[in-house]
Amino acid sequence: MNFRKGVYLILCVGICSSCQFFNTERISSETFYQEEFDSIDWNQVDTYPSFKECETKTEKESQKACFQEVIVTSIQLKLSGEKMVANHEIHDTVHLLLQIEKSSEIGIQEIVMDSLLLQKIPNLKGLFTESIEQLHLSAPAYKRGIPVTTQIKLPFVVNSEEL
Repeated sequence: MNFRKGVYLILCVGICSSCQFFNTERISSETFYQEEFDSIDWNQVDTYPSFKECETKTEKESQKACFQEVIVTSIQLKLSGEKMVANHEIHDTVHLLLQIEKSSEIGIQEIVMDSLLLQKIPNLKGLFTESIEQLHLSAPAYKRGIPVTTQIKLPFVVNSEEL
């Protein structure tokens, strides 16, 4: 009889405690979604907007550098083609806030420059706008495989040449 009581006792303890090993914690889809959503850095894109010249770039930093280089080259070409004369030496920075739509359209959101520079070269904003309007993107920025609208702040240094 002692043997039977021992077996029953072991079976009862085993059955009562074994249920805890099969309980799994359920994670709701909302909790999973929230954890995934919180892990995303919404201030960074996975791939930068791209011009045809930049399509071969696969690394994020090289995409960014190529994107900026194409824009700067376009602006430099536009400004170098203009005959501008200044009485004083110019060394200033213009900040362009560009908006790239998910439809691959690029435009200037804002141009921030010193008022003295604007007085010295009154058509400078128009030249920046014209040079950006001539650009055509081949692809917008992407975040998790989805095209997104992005804003990029780009500094541009304006220097005068001595004659």
